[in-house]
Amino acid sequence: MFRSGCVVLTVAFMAGGCAPSTPPSTPTVTAPLLAKTAQSKPAQRSGDLLPKRPIGTYARQHRVMVVCRNPDWCEQEVTDKLIVTTAPGQAIDVSIDLVQANAHTCTFRGRLANVATDEWRWQAPASEPPCQLRLSWRDVELRVSSDGCRQFCGARASLDATFAYRQQPQ
Repeated sequence: MFRSGCVVLTVAFMAGGCAPSTPPSTPTVTAPLLAKTAQSKPAQRSGDLLPKRPIGTYARQHRVMVVCRNPDWCEQEVTDKLIVTTAPGQAIDVSIDLVQANAHTCTFRGRLANVATDEWRWQAPASEPPCQLRLSWRDVELRVSSDGCRQFCGARASLDATFAYRQQPQ
């Protein structure tokens, strides 16, 4: 099993992207731009329309508010990333990198056990802070959700995101 904690993310601002403004009451993540979201190359099961596991690389572009000149705020486009690879049995290995309000990040690497047809989970060992991470797969989306799991995230971030699923033609 492998996993990591927080990472430092350097956000590069686009020229002219930081015009003076009044900061919002709470910096928030805006809706995802779903037109550019998923890339995946899953393995096919013989006779099935969908693979057994959503193996592939998924990306989700969205905008977050970041501090650019005190006390001004800027909108910055960022990309969340989910990589799902095969593991023994029906388990999957995941790499999750999320960027949220003010460029706070979450990073998780680990093996999730298959607990239902379209759901995988990881539970922190008793010796670590509480954390349960879930990946669920419903038709056109992959949903990452968590309970606890603060050890993998910055101050204003959580391990929660939705990625569009699109099976690639063979």
